[in-house]
Amino acid sequence: MAFKSNKMYLPLFSILIYTFAGSWIPAPVECSRILAVETVGGKSHWNFMSAILRTLVDKGHNVTVFTPFTDGNRENYTEVSTFTIKFLDGDLEDMMNKYGNLFKIMREVPELSRTLCDVVYQNTKMIDVFANRRSDFDVVLIEPLFSECVSYAAIKLNLPLIYVLPVPTMGIMERAFTGHMSNPAVVANGMASFGFPKTFAQRSANIVISIYAEIVNKVKERILMYKEPREYDLYAPIPPSLVFVNRHFTVEPASSIPSNVVEIGGIHLKPAKKLPKVSAVVKSLVCNLLVIFFGKVYHLNLPEFQKENIIYFINSHFYLIFIKFENKSKILIK
Repeated sequence: MAFKSNKMYLPLFSILIYTFAGSWIPAPVECSRILAVETVGGKSHWNFMSAILRTLVDKGHNVTVFTPFTDGNRENYTEVSTFTIKFLDGDLEDMMNKYGNLFKIMREVPELSRTLCDVVYQNTKMIDVFANRRSDFDVVLIEPLFSECVSYAAIKLNLPLIYVLPVPTMGIMERAFTGHMSNPAVVANGMASFGFPKTFAQRSANIVISIYAEIVNKVKERILMYKEPREYDLYAPIPPSLVFVNRHFTVEPASSIPSNVVEIGGIHLKPAKKLPKVSAVVKSLVCNLLVIFFGKVYHLNLPEFQKENIIYFINSHFYLIFIKFENKSKILIK
């Protein structure tokens, strides 16, 4: 009878033991404190990053972001201004001469990447964050570069790392980010002049470009680590827990997707609106219409001869062109 009595209380004791043990297991947090860093001074890069941060803030997360494009603090959102190299501050022709050549850009991007890391890590506010041994953050959200120096922030704070990639492909950094390398016979390198390798010549060229770019990047960074050592060179880089990529399967060629890659293409796009009324000519128009906006786009000046070339090409395909320049408009009728 005593045996039966003890057996009756066994389920009760089991419930108490599991309840006590479960109380020591940390539950998933509902709202995280996020440290975000925009490393690149490009407006299009910030458009993608800011859309992600805006979504996180709307969901109740607390975000502190280091960015060269400040817009003001608000609830659960704090900005820290970083003075960095802003791209597209000049003429398009100069930009093409500087960054349009594969051989030139691959020799420059490792040094440029480390310079951008230095700008962030030498910021007084970031130094204060690193000095705090008990970090107030739960995760680091940062845009990667052609150097793994960007993972230093997560290493220093001992936090999970998430990369935000505003372009569809990871290129030569894919192995470092995911431990995987896409087949160069199927997926085009970001430096290639084609979007999808179709012919044998394109596939061969894609393999050569991929090998060349990776070798040059590794060798150049090793030279910089020897000549200009930094504190982050003392730490082994860590892979990201997640990679948010500006890509969507509906518009990109089929390719393998590693388990830590999340496609969020289009998160920065706003709902389409109606075009504004431009003139009475458009109201009575019965033929095709193309509207083009020229002039300064984030401080980018388009040379006159390139404007004329674009106009000449498009004019052969459309009946009416309405062109908006910085200070004037022009209507060309075929």
